[in-house]
Amino acid sequence: MRICPNCGNENSDQSQFCMYCGTVFAQNSASFVPPNDGYSNTQPPFAGTPVQPGSLQNGSAIPPYGQNPQPLYGQSAQAPNAQIPSYLQNQSSGGEKNKKKLSPGAIVGIVLAVLLVLSGIGFAAEKVFQKQQAAEAVDDIELPEIPDFDLDSDFDTAGDSSADSTIDSSLKFGKVADNIYTNEYAGVTLRLPSVDWKFLTKDEIYAHYSENQTAVLLDDETKETYYDSLGARFYYDMAMVNATSGASVQMAVVEIKINTDYTLNEFFEGVEDGLSETVDDALMEDAGIITIGNNTYSVKAIHMPESAPSIVMYYAVTKIDQDIVYICITESADKNFLDCFNNIIV
Repeated sequence: MRICPNCGNENSDQSQFCMYCGTVFAQNSASFVPPNDGYSNTQPPFAGTPVQPGSLQNGSAIPPYGQNPQPLYGQSAQAPNAQIPSYLQNQSSGGEKNKKKLSPGAIVGIVLAVLLVLSGIGFAAEKVFQKQQAAEAVDDIELPEIPDFDLDSDFDTAGDSSADSTIDSSLKFGKVADNIYTNEYAGVTLRLPSVDWKFLTKDEIYAHYSENQTAVLLDDETKETYYDSLGARFYYDMAMVNATSGASVQMAVVEIKINTDYTLNEFFEGVEDGLSETVDDALMEDAGIITIGNNTYSVKAIHMPESAPSIVMYYAVTKIDQDIVYICITESADKNFLDCFNNIIV
């Protein structure tokens, strides 16, 4: 029965309002007193008797108020971020990503890794180095996303003229004469290893790089092929190819435009990051060092055991003032790096 809270008279259980005074009963009115029908003597939960865990049909216990439930589906209480996407785990409490500061060398390295793989495989793909696999590797390559950085705050781009080279860019380029390539700025003199090799002309260099890469331009004055990246310009100064095997040698001078010093280790870290974002199976390892002219070059070997197992890419890198000079050789995987370089160094 329902007891009217206004006049105190009794009404039937189904009454929505008091038959005596017209007061409308609330749906969950506390004035409702359930009858004792003899089937159960259990007090309702809100009457003060706690529900026991065993009374739940599914057998799971409700934790006391204020206590955290146990993690489900194998989640660990010690790893609260285990189910949070990685791109959110690195955000600050304010919701902004923690900015990763990159050195100029690392930025150039990331870009160079992509360019090396595109160009090196691009030369070889049309020849004997498992053409189909190499071509598919090129098709699958995507430029990696370079982490955000603030050019003005992360790097000193004003007030320091050290990065503004006193050497005109055109003087940094080499020339080919009598099957010999000479670059006085880099102190490099290279030759064709055999009659199967040839130097590409300036037009052929541009045609190759513009076909395999986007945003490659041709300098109208110097006729040099170049690619502008963040804080750097890549000048593709020389390329030679083996018309029979598809092996190739590339050389570039990379002008760094950011007024900040960097190390070759930072550069190599960028290369490794770029490779990991570019080719899934790319492996980079130390090959050794070699002296070319008056400069010592660190040499790395890049292997792609699944996408291009028969290719190895050796690249020698040195730093001249703020600039990077690199020579990249793409050869069959059984070739030793010393043999590869000694075959071309005059």
